[in-house]
Amino acid sequence: MREEEIPGVSGDGSGRICSVCSLGPECISWSLDRADYDELGRIVSHPPALDEGKHLFQVGDLLTSVYAVRTGTFKTYAFDSLGKEYVLRFVFPGELLGFDGVYARRHGCNAVAVEGSAVCALPYLDLASLMEDSVMLREQILRLASQGFGDRVVNARLTPEARFANLLLDFHRRTGNGDGSEPMCLPMPSYDLANYLRVTEQDIEGMFAHYMHRKIIDFHGNRLVLLDPDGLKHAASKKNSE
Repeated sequence: MREEEIPGVSGDGSGRICSVCSLGPECISWSLDRADYDELGRIVSHPPALDEGKHLFQVGDLLTSVYAVRTGTFKTYAFDSLGKEYVLRFVFPGELLGFDGVYARRHGCNAVAVEGSAVCALPYLDLASLMEDSVMLREQILRLASQGFGDRVVNARLTPEARFANLLLDFHRRTGNGDGSEPMCLPMPSYDLANYLRVTEQDIEGMFAHYMHRKIIDFHGNRLVLLDPDGLKHAASKKNSE
């Protein structure tokens, strides 16, 4: 069987949907048939890269596209009625952004680049039409769009130290380095991590120091290494009642 006839493999065997991905890491490792790859490649576009602090979209913006993060990191956040910021999520390469706007057709949160970042844009109406025609594509998009749902419910039962340990493990898993054997960059400032976990910035600094003292992690600047992943996994299981 020739390569282009194998389901789930694009013409170049890479699982990539457009030529941009041939220049570096692909945004998402799709597992689709050739027809779905071709259709996605037809609608995808590549907006200019965003510098740190620049918004991809803001609350109230019309939903025009959903986005696959190609490089960099994004933070989504919203404000409460008193104007206090709440970090909702950090989004890494290979993950999707923008589905918050599907219900109202306007975005309900803000998405800002934590560092220099680039996305691939998939026009929402075109993507929705493709999802109607392809069960495989629909299942993959819904799976990717639902990443992170339920985390808050689980985290609410954990101690702050356990939530922090879970966050570090989750970051390593989502950036393709689940065993922690290679260093990863944490581009977000400690106050954003604190906001996300609903603790103070001093708490974050203390937890970094705590796990470094126990030789579980090494953290300098924004470079993180998991020295003892099993120890971190054990710490991640501690509940408030324990």
